[in-house]
Amino acid sequence: MTAGKVWRMWAFPFRGTFHRARGSTIWLHRVLVAVALTGLLAALVRRRAPLLGIALLAIGITTAVDVAFVAEARHAFRLLPALVAAGAAGWALLARGRPRAPETPEG
Repeated sequence: MTAGKVWRMWAFPFRGTFHRARGSTIWLHRVLVAVALTGLLAALVRRRAPLLGIALLAIGITTAVDVAFVAEARHAFRLLPALVAAGAAGWALLARGRPRAPETPEG
């Protein structure tokens, strides 16, 4: 039941109370969430960025509270901006490449 609530929360876009989303909209939403989450997790593993860890912790706690204490878990509509921003920051950190060692002056 809990896994089902998490799936409904993150796998479907919010379209209001009585609206149905098209299949293409649902899959675009899922791809966006997957790309953002991949960038966030990859940067956490590769770069050990503490701010991205805090963002992931906040998103995870909010998801857990919604799933545990709300009868019908809220859609991730209010969490998507934070996830996309953290995912973009993660991809940017990964794209920068390996940090260079500071050059020492000779002489």
